[in-house]
This record gives sequence, structure tokens and C-alpha cells, in this order.
Amino acid sequence: MKISLNWLKEIIDLSHISTTDLTNKLTLSGFEVDNIEYLHSGTPKEDIILEIAITANRGDAFSLLGLAREIAALYDLDFKPQLNKADISLVHAEETPLLTLEDCSFYCISTLHNVTITVSPMWLQEYLCHLGIEPRNAVYDILNYILIKYGQPIAIYDEHKVRKLAESKDDPFLEFTIAPNKKKSLICARNQEKYTLSSENLVTEVNGYPIAVTGIIESEETDVDFTTSSLILEIAVIPAQKIRRSCLNLNLKTETSMRFEKGIDFSLTKPAYHEAIELITELTSGHLVSVNYKGKDLNSNKSIRLSYLKIQNILGSLVTLENLSKNKIQSILERLDFKLASTNEGWVVTVPPHRLLDIEKDIDLIEEIGRVYGFDNFFNIFPKQNTFDSFSVRSRIIRQLKIFFLTKGFNELLHYSFQETCQIGMLTNQIQLVNPLTVDQGALRDSILSNLLDSYKYNLSQGNGALNAFEVGRVFSKEKNLIIEEDFLSGIWGGHLVKSTWSDQAKSINWFEAKGLIENVFRLLNISVQWSKRHDSKYLNRSLLHKYRWTVIESDGIEVGIFAQIHPRHTRKLNHNIYVFEINLERIIDLCKNQKNGQRTFNIYSTYPIVYRDINIEVSLDVTVESILQIVSTIKDPLFESMHLFDEYQEIGVRDKRRLSFRLFYRSFSETLKLDQVEALTKDIKQIIRTKLSVAVEI
Repeated sequence: MKISLNWLKEIIDLSHISTTDLTNKLTLSGFEVDNIEYLHSGTPKEDIILEIAITANRGDAFSLLGLAREIAALYDLDFKPQLNKADISLVHAEETPLLTLEDCSFYCISTLHNVTITVSPMWLQEYLCHLGIEPRNAVYDILNYILIKYGQPIAIYDEHKVRKLAESKDDPFLEFTIAPNKKKSLICARNQEKYTLSSENLVTEVNGYPIAVTGIIESEETDVDFTTSSLILEIAVIPAQKIRRSCLNLNLKTETSMRFEKGIDFSLTKPAYHEAIELITELTSGHLVSVNYKGKDLNSNKSIRLSYLKIQNILGSLVTLENLSKNKIQSILERLDFKLASTNEGWVVTVPPHRLLDIEKDIDLIEEIGRVYGFDNFFNIFPKQNTFDSFSVRSRIIRQLKIFFLTKGFNELLHYSFQETCQIGMLTNQIQLVNPLTVDQGALRDSILSNLLDSYKYNLSQGNGALNAFEVGRVFSKEKNLIIEEDFLSGIWGGHLVKSTWSDQAKSINWFEAKGLIENVFRLLNISVQWSKRHDSKYLNRSLLHKYRWTVIESDGIEVGIFAQIHPRHTRKLNHNIYVFEINLERIIDLCKNQKNGQRTFNIYSTYPIVYRDINIEVSLDVTVESILQIVSTIKDPLFESMHLFDEYQEIGVRDKRRLSFRLFYRSFSETLKLDQVEALTKDIKQIIRTKLSVAVEI
């Protein structure tokens, strides 16, 4: 908002206050001065223009009078502007009946006849030009003047044009309504744009014809020009939230809507109306024909109890040795137009009408006291630094795991801890509820996997595609006569197309890629795990999981969870595999406490390209991939980096053997590897595998 310092000086005495001090004081009190413009040459009168940022909660200060009231409070100046606070008188109200006024605290319609639209006088043009507003004609210039001075928008219409649109040329009555738009209306606004209205928009209608988007912009068809001879003036107070929704719906902001969005100062509505009518009748030689209005009582009834002890506790000590006395506090609040009644603890404070929107509690009043007195007058007390770890080991690990899966594109889900009695679970002993809330919540869940599978299927049925999801939740089980509650981490994924390398075609992940994700989880936690086929594992659920594609996760001989593919009976309508895992967090946390979970070792990264070779090994089914990797891990050649399994093949009819494909990676820290170096090292690795396993190895 821009204000003229000359105009401001006509309201309050600023003769002893420098511009620099004023801008600093305003900025420290919450009204940041963004720019200062000095007008000298080329203007009939020197002036200083301040551009001030008004916060969203201070609509009462979005006017010259509102800002002058704040400055007067900051400097303890007299603020007694001469305002016409008389009630608005009804004049031939039957000629402009107000039928429906929804979401409108105050609404007034006035008509003026025999007006002559001319250019505005020089004093008015000068005020507007200094603020960067181009003069248009006397009526629009008056409305801009009122908008700046009072912060009160006033809409203006050409009465003859309104009657023509409303088809009531011979009818003396104009029926006004304000209500949400009920049909898909199209309005051509005064900014030359067309807008399609919805139920989010309040519309002003005359005899059923829309003439404005209430509180935002008027129709171009009712514009006032130099041929206009009769006027309709509309002044209103509309809730801020209604205008915000309407502006958002239209993607439109205007000077009018900005005032309504921040909140209108109710105490200036009637003075703004009286001065607007007075200036229009004076500068256009018109006369008032009719006035009709409806409105709620805008007086304040909000009272807040304020404790002197709480003020001292919140604001703290002053930089000087003096205290913030009760008299000083009372003086500050009274300068801000608050009414006070003394109590034993402090005061009962009555909030003035213009502060009803942003003063809710006693802390708001304390902020006002500190703001006006000056926060820079209080000691800066910084909070003590907490030297202890803010997260427990448990919280830190769960946090790490959640971040890991979220960064991998998983969604976190939450399900009830209840499930159907007959629902498939990982454990065998369900805990039945004596008095369940519903039939499908008759037992405590013994696994999260069934919940995740149901959500996966539901997501697909709604046309949302495959779902990568995880959940950290409570699982219940029985051991003898004890009921055990444990936190588990479970996940489900599959169906999304991914690329193993940039040159590959996108495809669904296979078993090994899915298993690699789980390996990375334990690598993150710095926990060494083994994979086994324990058919007696309590984590194995044969009816839910694939008959062959499952593996129990162990660490130092202790079962910590399971990774598996969902049984085909549950995915027969899908064209992809679904993978799941369930990990006992209680055991993981115990392992992390006993190991160096938080420590990481970073290796130097080579800038030279990597070279790889593929080898195939035919082995019996009892030879595990892990045993092969352990053999290769004994190779200490600095050029050998790693070996990874990327494929498995078993011929039909051959039940005792399978073919495994591995990729060997080589890299040097000092040079680009030569072909003979790679071939020689590959030959050595093949020889080691042949010797240890007595198998055939081919490239």
C-alpha cells in the first residue's frame, strides 16, 4: 500500500518526526516499509510516498486512517480525525428493495440522479497521481480517494444501463440480491475479461440479472462514463474467507478484493459512505434519491482477561532498569482503542470493532503491548542448546527406515489393528476380541501383509495402478498364555516398470531386483543378514506366499523377518508379480543397539570407467548363490570390484541343476583397464570357482 506523507500529516502531527525514524518505527512494529519515493521536480507540491507491506491479519491498517491510528499509538500522538459517524438514513427504501443478502454483514444501496460527470478537481488529481493512480473522472476518482483514505471499497453503476439490462425501464423498483451463483453464468468484467462463475462466487443481481462478482469486480455493461446521468452506489462488508475462495476460483485479484480479503475496518464503513455521498453530490451536482441498507450490529462484544504477571513472564525484562508498569500497559492499549476494566490480576479488555478479526486471545494483546513499546527494548534471551540426542535409538531407526522407503517412491499406509477372524495371517494364533466393533474386526491382526495386499488390490480396482507401499505398525501374537505386542515393518510392491540400466527396456522388477531392495535396507542399518529356507519359520504363511519364491531373513541365527513373492492365486488377474516383506522391528532395534549402527565408512571413488564381464555357472540346486559369492569375496585383486547375480535359468525336465549368470565388475583407480588385464583376471576367477565347486564355468 502506498501512502502520501503530506496527506498523513493532515491527519496527525508528524512535524517533529523524521522520515527515517518513522520508517524504522513502522518496520519494527510489523509494517515493513518496502520503498520510499521522493517527489520533487515536475510536481506542483513536494511529497514523500511510503510503500508499506500490510500483513494479512491487519486489514484495519490497509487505509490511510488505519495506518495513522497505528502511528499515533506508536508515538503517543493525538488521533482525533473528524469523521461523520452518524447512522445511514433510509430514503425511499421501497424503490431499492434488498431481497436476499447471503454472506453479507452490511449492505447499502443508494441512487443519485441528475449527476454531471466531469473531470475531478486538481487537489484530488494531485493526491491520486502522487500514489501512482491515473485520474479518470470525478466519480471514479472519489471512490479511489475513499478506498485509500478509509480502506472501504464502494462499487458504482450507471443506473440507466442497469435498468436496461434488468428490463425494468418503466418499473420504479430495482430488487437487489447477493447470493452464491446458482447457474453457470458468464460475466464480462470491467477489466475486459470474461469469467465463468461457479457456486464459489457471490453474485450481485438486479431483478435477477448479474451486475457484479460481489466484492471483486463489476460488470463492464454497467460502467460509468461521461454520459451517465444517474448512479447506483453499493457499499458492503463481506466475510474475508468468502472473498478469498471466490478470488481463488476465478484466479483474479483486484484492489477491492484485496481489502475484503484482509478484512474491512467496520468502524470506518459509515464515515466512508457519508464522505463519498458528500463528495459525489458536491462534484457532480447530483442529489440523493433513495437509500436502503441492511446490516448486523458491528459493535464489539469480545472481552479478554489479561494478567499483568503473564505479560511480565512473556515479554521478559527491559534493557533499562525500569519495569513495564501497569500504567504504561494501560496507556498503550488505550492508544490502540482497547477499553480496559481493572481486576485484581490485571484487566478485562474489550476489543474494538476494527480489531475483531485478529485479536483472539490474551497472547495477542501481549504481542500488541510488546510491538508498540518496542521489542528492541527487551532483552534477547536465546534458548539453551540441548546437548542430548533428541531421538532415541528406536525413533532414529524407524525414522531412517521411513525415509529410505519414501525416497524409493513408496507410500506410507496406516491400517486398523483389527482384522477379520478368518483373514489370512502370517502367524497361526489369532487373538479374538470378546466384543468387536464390527463383524470384520473380530480379531487383532497377526500380520500387516494381508492389509497391504487388500489395499494393493483396491488401488488397482480404482484405476490408480500398482502401489508401492509400506507400513510401520503393531502386530499381536500369543506365546503360551502371554499376549505379545511387537512393531513390524511391512511392505508391498511390484508392477511398476523400471530400468536396470539406462540402455535397457523398462520392465517389471524380477525376484533378484526386489531382493536387492531388502538387502539395501539392512546395508543402511549396518546389519549383516543371511537368507535361508526354514520351513518351520513362524513367519512363513503358505497360503499367502509363493510356494518356492520366499526366503527367511536371519541375522546371527536369529529370524528377523521374511521376503517373498505373493502366491499366484492372489495375483492371477494381474500381469506382474507382487513382492512383500515383513520385518520384526523389535529384533532389528536390538541388533542395532549391539552393533555400530550409526557408523559409515566412505571409500574413494574412481574416476575411471568400469568394465564388466558375464559368466555362467551350472550348479546343483543345493549350491546357494551366497556360497558362490563368499568364494569370490576371497579374491583380493585391487582391480576386481564386485560380482552380482543377474539371472537364473532352469531347463524343463532338469530338476537337479540350474544355470546362474553373474556379472563381474572391474575398475582401476589409476588408469583405464586394458582388454588383456580384464581377460586374465576373469580367467583366474573362473579357475577359482571351478576348483572350489567342481563346476563348469563359461563366459
